[in-house]
Amino acid sequence: MQVLKSALLLVMMLSVPTVFSQESSLLIQGEKKALKLSLTELLKKAKKITISKDPVYGKKMHYLAVSMKSLLKDFSLSDEAFVEISALDGFTSVASVSRLLRHKKAESFLAIESPKDPWPTLEKKNGSAGPFYVVWVESKGADITSEEWPFQVSTIKIISALSEKYPKVYPAGSFSTSHPVRRGLKVFLQNCFPCHTMNKQGSSDMGPDLNLPYNPIEYFKERYFWKLIRNPQNLRHWPKSQMPSFSSDVLKDGEVKDLIAYLKHMSRNKR
Repeated sequence: MQVLKSALLLVMMLSVPTVFSQESSLLIQGEKKALKLSLTELLKKAKKITISKDPVYGKKMHYLAVSMKSLLKDFSLSDEAFVEISALDGFTSVASVSRLLRHKKAESFLAIESPKDPWPTLEKKNGSAGPFYVVWVESKGADITSEEWPFQVSTIKIISALSEKYPKVYPAGSFSTSHPVRRGLKVFLQNCFPCHTMNKQGSSDMGPDLNLPYNPIEYFKERYFWKLIRNPQNLRHWPKSQMPSFSSDVLKDGEVKDLIAYLKHMSRNKR
């Protein structure tokens, strides 16, 4: 009889998996408040969008998504603020509010993966790009790079002043916005900071620090640094490397030169 009762209890437990399953949720952390949204809540707010050429999947994709502007509307966001978007694997994208929410040629969305319509599994990744994935509906000349499409997103944080949170990432001294070092900082934040730290500051540890103990400019001849940027596998064979190639369509030659100017400056400012 006891065996029969145990068997019946097990059948009852297996018949109601939704009660015991843990639903994915997204945490949005502001400086004064936090918001946790379940996948079900987000799907209720979502609308259908189409990405003509998704850089993660390499093809046209259809998503249920919520605009990032709508998602963050209840948080205080100045033009100087930044949004830090962290993924489950440690990748962390950092974008200025003006770029993420007020871009003139692109609109950012949070795509939500529905359990009823799962996305394809990604090569070299455990699972799909879900449960949450930042995507962009772009017009011509929007200049959104692949590093600005974070997937498997878990947390979004609002940072009022990036220079205060990560002061050692910023150049020493005063530079105008048009100076190569300052332009190089922008290139670094958009394309390198998602995986690397600078002077041990940053949220991601997927790649090595780019200044301590040595800056790549100190141990690479410049022509080899260019090879590293354009295609890391052309410099050193490493099948499991996560570093993407940055073609001239993604990073123009002038932007690579600005990045080199920034790295050279930081190599003299180890902190």
